[in-house]
Amino acid sequence: MPMYLLHYMERKENQERQKGSKKEKSKDEGDNGYVLHIFTGGKLTAGTDANVLITLYGEKGESGETKLDNVENNFERNKEDIFNIKAKDLGKLTRIKIGHDNSGGGPAWFLDKVLVEDAEDGATYEFACDRWFAKGQAKGDGTKGSKKEKSKDEGDNGYVLDDEDDNQIIVRDLECTKSTEPTKEKKSKNKNNNNKKGGAKGKKDDIYWW
Repeated sequence: MPMYLLHYMERKENQERQKGSKKEKSKDEGDNGYVLHIFTGGKLTAGTDANVLITLYGEKGESGETKLDNVENNFERNKEDIFNIKAKDLGKLTRIKIGHDNSGGGPAWFLDKVLVEDAEDGATYEFACDRWFAKGQAKGDGTKGSKKEKSKDEGDNGYVLDDEDDNQIIVRDLECTKSTEPTKEKKSKNKNNNNKKGGAKGKKDDIYWW
């Protein structure tokens, strides 16, 4: 095989490897930003010292569980906390799973609602809650719950824990209750590659002659 063809083939192989590496890196790191607004309610002792965790679900998949934490004193009564997370593009959001690990001196938490903004296209999604996340507290008025009340009032969306169910995670599935349409298009990561495939304006491969 002529030397120039050998060099040309090696160069093409290196380019393909680099493209594959960039694609895998993007897939692992996540290329979509989400801004989470968490609204703790105004009821007495509504704030929590526990670790709060959330998972986003959309038409294209899920984000994986994320612990919500920053330098602020989060999840206090009548407070809005804002968090920025990265995940793959989930498409239109449909539901979230949010809860805490029942840790700390005052784990009981009354969540008003969660607002999620897709930082890439501007769409917003609201998830109403108006519920307690606490052992033995089931209803929005803070009255004590039980396993019987759980079955009657909560269905499959809430987990009401009795005293014997200690050190358990209290979590709820919340469906999207309100949303707004995207205000801008998401950037296409393949735009440059598509131009190159067109051929007419793309940069041609150099062929070396010896």
